[in-house]
Amino acid sequence: MPLSPRSSLRVASLLGAIALSLLLINTAAALITFGRGNDPVRDDNWPAGTLEVANLKTRAGRYEGPPFGGGEETFLYRGDAAAFQSALDTFAKIKCPELRLTIHDGGPAKSSFLKDEKDPKSDAHYDWSFTVWNPQSWNHLYNSPDGYIDAEDPSDGFHSPVAPPRIDVYVAGDKGGLDFSKVKVPVNVVVNDERADRAGFAGGSAVVCDVYNQITSKPVAHAKVALSTQKAYNEWIPTTDAETDAAGHVEMLKAPVGRFGVMVSCPEYASRVIGRAELRGNTLKRFAAQLAPAVTARGIVIDTAGKPVSGATVRADSLIGPDGRGYIVPNKGETKTDEQGRFEITGLPSGHTSLYVSANHFAMLGAFKLQELPADAVVLRMTATGTLKVKVLTAAGKPAIHGNIEVNPPGGAKVGDWGGSAETTADGTRTFEDVPPGEYVVSAMAIHPGTPPPTGKDPNAKTVTVKAGETTEIEVTGR
Repeated sequence: MPLSPRSSLRVASLLGAIALSLLLINTAAALITFGRGNDPVRDDNWPAGTLEVANLKTRAGRYEGPPFGGGEETFLYRGDAAAFQSALDTFAKIKCPELRLTIHDGGPAKSSFLKDEKDPKSDAHYDWSFTVWNPQSWNHLYNSPDGYIDAEDPSDGFHSPVAPPRIDVYVAGDKGGLDFSKVKVPVNVVVNDERADRAGFAGGSAVVCDVYNQITSKPVAHAKVALSTQKAYNEWIPTTDAETDAAGHVEMLKAPVGRFGVMVSCPEYASRVIGRAELRGNTLKRFAAQLAPAVTARGIVIDTAGKPVSGATVRADSLIGPDGRGYIVPNKGETKTDEQGRFEITGLPSGHTSLYVSANHFAMLGAFKLQELPADAVVLRMTATGTLKVKVLTAAGKPAIHGNIEVNPPGGAKVGDWGGSAETTADGTRTFEDVPPGEYVVSAMAIHPGTPPPTGKDPNAKTVTVKAGETTEIEVTGR
């Protein structure tokens, strides 16, 4: 779903074109943007010396992510060993506590951002990349004092210092590439060499992992480390696995080529996704896994009259381990309430979670609160909902086919409040279902292609009251 620029975000909780939103703490929002060529870029709160690397003439393109937030800029370059040496020497002059260089096998690499779909002969290859973060974006995403929505971000940035600037170089392989033997690495650059044969693992890729108990710090024996492919959301298929020894150590040799999620599991512990691995044939990946004891969340779901809500879906989101860091489990903890409204979710890590409950014609009250784990008597409350049907008219009184509707509580968005936005259908309407009872301010835009959207307060906005079990209809003139 396209989201607005970096100032704020409402994370969608319902799928589809309506994309209704539960309003969260201000989290930055932006789509991934990209560009080809080496037109100069401007400084974006980067460490001193970064701009000189970003604007090297060898740059072939760039892109900015992640999708929810932006702030991570990656630049792609082409060149031989001499060109890379010049780039590396410039990189070493960046004023930053740490600079990282990762050496990958099997170069050159390819990026879809360099591919011109209109030109089948366009060149998508690059020899090295340079990545740097805007610290404001990083801290806004991962280090807000009361923010935990991104706890399970795969980048493992949650509650971590800003990632240092880094270069990823893809050295000569079967398809050619940069000759790294001609490169001298500056002494202030930290090197991570991911070539398996250089570390003594001949004959293919290798995955090395050490597993520890997150509570006792002791190694975990007989833990299973698996390379898995993701078939669908919440469904992983192991491709190959191996078991840790008495010291909690395992080495998976001659690992298959491909992209995998790395999972660790062991009885009495919460299974964990510890990272991603792209194995190119001579790749070495090292991991250190911290496993938390597996615990359970039990409780009941009731409505505003205190009656149980059966058949509701309860999900454990934003899992946080005992160390305050995000903890990603392979299969999302989810269950349905029984006839008495009771639920039980097992296999969660000790720590904290945000329990979310959904049901037809009901909405959760008091969402986005952290729950300590384990938990035996959680009470989740829901309210019966109503329906809001909005029709958007143009200034001429005709249905706005290209319209956008905003629904917010009076006074603006607040944490935990229901609200959202949606485009109109062909007849200029949109129906919002499962709306919690209460007052809402409805605003609309009658979008005219090629014309910038209006800004400022909407003079045509209307306040409407939604009641449980009822359908409320309203007409709004779009700006």
